[in-house]
Amino acid sequence: INPAQKRPYLVLGANALRQGNLNKGAGAFLQALQIDKNDQMALRTMGLIRYEEKHWQESLDYFNRYLQIAPTQTNVILMAANCHKHLQDLPGAIDVLQKLLRLAPYHADALRLLINIYKDNGDDELVRPLQAQLKQVELREEGGVRQ
Repeated sequence: INPAQKRPYLVLGANALRQGNLNKGAGAFLQALQIDKNDQMALRTMGLIRYEEKHWQESLDYFNRYLQIAPTQTNVILMAANCHKHLQDLPGAIDVLQKLLRLAPYHADALRLLINIYKDNGDDELVRPLQAQLKQVELREEGGVRQ
């Protein structure tokens, strides 16, 4: 794969998105993916575009392809969990969030989403320890870690 072949499409796509043109941006990133089906920037960006368009399954498919290449990108893992939630696949969302929290136990957004899913499910016994964990994360973020 010659990176020079896909670069113009990546630049065109990024510029189109900066101008707010999702369709033109998506078209350019799809062209880049035709040249290199594993281009991380194009996969991640297509996931975000489809998420913005509320095409949850397609968004999830792009995020999953991206995560096969870069499995520790916590922000993309969180987006995949949100896709599962929007698709009403709560077990899938929970599984993805638990994997994320194994990678990053102090990921506040992942904790909040998991708490909300458990609350919506009425799983109060699972909520309490996560709320305590979130409280510790918030204290750390504020710089007020208590021993």
